[in-house]
Amino acid sequence: MSLPVLPTEVWECVIDHLAYAMLSQALKNCTLVCKAWFPRSRYHYFRRVFLREQKRVVRLAELVKTSPIHGKALLQVLFKGGQHPGGQHKPIPEFGTFAAMLARRLPNLRQIGITYADWQPATFHPQIFLHLSAFTSVTQLTLYSSVFSSVDVFGRLVCSLPNLSAIATFDLTFLKRPFNSRTFYAPRTNIVHVSFNGSGVPDVVDFFVQSRIASQL
Repeated sequence: MSLPVLPTEVWECVIDHLAYAMLSQALKNCTLVCKAWFPRSRYHYFRRVFLREQKRVVRLAELVKTSPIHGKALLQVLFKGGQHPGGQHKPIPEFGTFAAMLARRLPNLRQIGITYADWQPATFHPQIFLHLSAFTSVTQLTLYSSVFSSVDVFGRLVCSLPNLSAIATFDLTFLKRPFNSRTFYAPRTNIVHVSFNGSGVPDVVDFFVQSRIASQL
């Protein structure tokens, strides 16, 4: 006796639950099952993406251009330079490509995460912070075990996201310090939640105090 065929709507509810549980591999598998499952599975699969290569950013930009609904689905993007804790930090030029190619195309993007990265200004477009200012929907920034060329560059990243309200840092390294508030302009921000842990905390706190962003918390 054959089993009854369930309506597509029922399977879509199952796919929705997989998305709420953040089971990305299961969602990816669902996109390969059949044509009926593909649209819903792919939509949820693109709510949270890892971008570790330039070509992945380019493919994402092309997809969003041809199918804007996927751009609206994206809520979180994560960039990873190195491979694992304790490993070598690596540049993330794909972050600059992302900022340039996807500005104003991800209207619901909420969070940007950067891990094990070596932030080298020479690997980015000179106007990267201007490009980032177009991501007005981003409210959360997470920086984990990464290296910045200076505290000033870190500050420019923080201030480039106009509606940022929460920032979390863990184990940051600054090659040039301390922060020079006399050469830095800090616009009024919307940051109200901060979490600083691990190495680099004194420099991060010093930036927030001297730039007077801390007075807004």
